[in-house]
Amino acid sequence: MAAVAPDDANRNVCYGKPFETEALWGTNFTDKPWPADYVARREALGAKYCALPDGRRLCYWTDGDPGGVPVVAFHGGCEGKYKWMQKEPIPGVFLVAVDRPHYGGSSAVSLDYTFADAVRDVAALADALGIDQFVCMGHSVGTSWCQQVAAALPARVRGIVLFASMADPRHDEADFALRLAVGYYPLGDCGPCGTSDACCHPFSGACGCLPRAIMASLTGLAGKSAGVKAEANYRGGLGAEGVRRFQADPFWVASMVDSWGAHWDGNAILGDTKRSLVGKWAYDTRDITCPVRIFQGEADLDVKVPATTDYLQRLIPHARIEIVAGFGHVCTNGPNEWTVARIVDAVAGMPRLDGAPPRAELAR
Repeated sequence: MAAVAPDDANRNVCYGKPFETEALWGTNFTDKPWPADYVARREALGAKYCALPDGRRLCYWTDGDPGGVPVVAFHGGCEGKYKWMQKEPIPGVFLVAVDRPHYGGSSAVSLDYTFADAVRDVAALADALGIDQFVCMGHSVGTSWCQQVAAALPARVRGIVLFASMADPRHDEADFALRLAVGYYPLGDCGPCGTSDACCHPFSGACGCLPRAIMASLTGLAGKSAGVKAEANYRGGLGAEGVRRFQADPFWVASMVDSWGAHWDGNAILGDTKRSLVGKWAYDTRDITCPVRIFQGEADLDVKVPATTDYLQRLIPHARIEIVAGFGHVCTNGPNEWTVARIVDAVAGMPRLDGAPPRAELAR
């Protein structure tokens, strides 16, 4: 096994270890080496860093034609930038996959990090790369980043592509069905434990201190492995097709395990929970004016249909939403032709805001 990339040293808890130490449900990878094609692709992409004004850094990699459409990709909770790695560059796309703060090789942040902070970080990264306009793409928690950046920077974001999209549970149009569908879990003084950052479940009233302690102790792999199993068996196997394709593709499994290893500290997912599922988002979803494409698995256990998609359609009437049969949440996208085809099709409908040819004016 080749040496671990510098951005993952002492951070990624999976990459470089035998699969036998990473019990990933149903993949049959026990005691097998990492796939050679995955290792070669990962090391060819390498890792880059963007220095932020406050001294923190963002870790990312780029792939594809610098003259293509810039697409900034945000991974979900308990994941990392390798979630977005494809077996080959995506045609017509210049992909920038980022470790969100507190994941992988990016700097840690406190639980007070907000979406306003996130927007500033994304703008700083785009500026550093010489990108004036770009598409945002996200999975799960990463979709909340896409929505917030698009609402905050309408003059720079030419479109957003959302896989397993989340929605603002504290929006003034959010109803009980939406909050139940996305797992809304408010933080506050719960009373039973008497601590100010504990949480009570909004429906049961149960103290959330124990669930939060469990979340803080999990690695990405532990939670996602359980998620894959649950997804495959959801409603008599409603999400089994996506899991079947995932399990049959060694490259896809490797990218998932590698990505999940970027969750090296439980405060990362706690921060995601606070921003995306607890607090009111900083920017109004209704302010999104750019083209929006949403791909939602019919068996999604985390952001359930139709409540989530119906709500998003109300707030973003021009959004094009596809309910994907046979797929759930974890396996909604991956290094496969299905994902590439949808990205290419979506990006084709997201022209530059000023009508200029894509990237023609930018020298890299």
